[in-house]
Amino acid sequence: MEKKKSFFQEYWLLIVVILYILLPVDLIPDRVPLLGTLDDAGLLLVHILTEYGRWRGRSEGMKTSSSEVREGEIVE
Repeated sequence: MEKKKSFFQEYWLLIVVILYILLPVDLIPDRVPLLGTLDDAGLLLVHILTEYGRWRGRSEGMKTSSSEVREGEIVE
C-alpha cells in the first residue's frame, strides 16, 4: 500500500511552473520576442508530460487480465 503524499509533495512541479510564469525573473526574459514566452511554455509542457506519465502509470497499474473489459462487452 502506497503512503499518501502531501499536496506539496504531489504537486511541487505545478507550483514551480506557476511561480515561474508569474514572477518577472526568467531564464530568458519575456521581453525577447517569442523565446521569452517559449521558455515558460516549455516548463508548462514538462509539467503536463510528467502528469500524463503519472496518470498512465496509475491507469496501467489498475488493469488486470482477469478484469479487462473488451470493446462491445456488456458490464454489469
